[in-house]
Amino acid sequence: MWQSNEFASNGVREFAEKGEAWTIMEEVETAGERIQSVYGILSAPAVVGGTGQMNTQFEVFARHSYLSFIVRIVPSPDWFVGADRVDLCDGDHWKEKVTLELFPYDAGTDSGFTFSSPNFETIPQDRIMQGRTDRCAPLCPDTPLDCEVSAWSPWGLCKGKCGDSGVQHRTRYIIMHPANNGAACPQLEEERKCFPDNCL
Repeated sequence: MWQSNEFASNGVREFAEKGEAWTIMEEVETAGERIQSVYGILSAPAVVGGTGQMNTQFEVFARHSYLSFIVRIVPSPDWFVGADRVDLCDGDHWKEKVTLELFPYDAGTDSGFTFSSPNFETIPQDRIMQGRTDRCAPLCPDTPLDCEVSAWSPWGLCKGKCGDSGVQHRTRYIIMHPANNGAACPQLEEERKCFPDNCL
């Protein structure tokens, strides 16, 4: 379904960002047909408050003893909690109890600054990472978040009269705005002198 340090599939992206599960269900079913290992897919009711409890039941068999799941964090740009390939067997018998301590994962598909930010696609897509602090300002209000900017664009055309020096510009854009007294953004535009080409 998903793996840490791998790229999120389209299904994981849609679920983590929007809560839409159709694509991830299709991906899991297709994988099950291909590798003959997926026994079933189930969905569970949401926990609608800050704390809550949810119950569901499912069957497992010796041939299908692993559990993977994903739970969306709402609101958030693309955060989720989950587990990948939890083995419910202990040798030749079932485990009596399994307790998991879960931490947030960043799907690496959306660079929204706050939980209520509009969609801001991460380009290029990042890998799924656990507990990234560069995007946790709403959860970690005391963590400084420095400004992050793109690489410089190529220098633009040289603008000026033939025979005289001209000026050309290059720019970069803000990827992540600063927060919690993080470092301010550097300048986003530079210019330099140049001499126009192709003068007659």
